Amino acid sequence: MEITGVDVTDCQGGLYGLTTADGEYRCFARLLPAHRGDRSHGRVPPVVDSEWITSAIRCDEELGVTTVVLSVGHPSLTSLLDGAARWALETCMVEEVILHAGSHH
Repeated sequence: MEITGVDVTDCQGGLYGLTTADGEYRCFARLLPAHRGDRSHGRVPPVVDSEWITSAIRCDEELGVTTVVLSVGHPSLTSLLDGAARWALETCMVEEVILHAGSHH
């Protein structure tokens, strides 16, 4: 499969960067049900104004996969995007560990 018009960068640790004509995006996927992913992805680090970061979540209940895409409204804010995306990914990873640890009791 070939994706045209999109430059994809592996940002390491399960985080990917997308560059399109529309701007910069960061995305990741986790094994979280929708109700857990919704709680985690919409939060941004306290040092980042949430008005600067836009996030979208897509859940596939059958597969149990949640994908998160974050973006910023202006190219000058791209430096905030990496930190906020990594923070969101780590928050979702913690939610995933809690979910799976609770299911084994």
